[in-house]
Amino acid sequence: MKESAVFVNIGRGDLIKDEVLIEALDAGELSHAILDVFDPEPLGKGHPFWRMENVTVTSHLSSKSGEYLPRTIAIFRKKYA
Repeated sequence: MKESAVFVNIGRGDLIKDEVLIEALDAGELSHAILDVFDPEPLGKGHPFWRMENVTVTSHLSSKSGEYLPRTIAIFRKKYA
């Protein structure tokens, strides 16, 4: 991935290893992460993701609808364009 890449996980919390993602973000290998799912859930109050400026934590609110993808892309374009 490019250093300017934004990693989005709305699938499964166990898709990634938190430590690896934290290292990549701290090293500047990714610009941002948007995370909606965690392993375990809910994300613990003391977890580093809460304090990281280059991480957006959402509350497991992703869903499937005909408007989901267009709305999501519009939000990301507005925020990161």
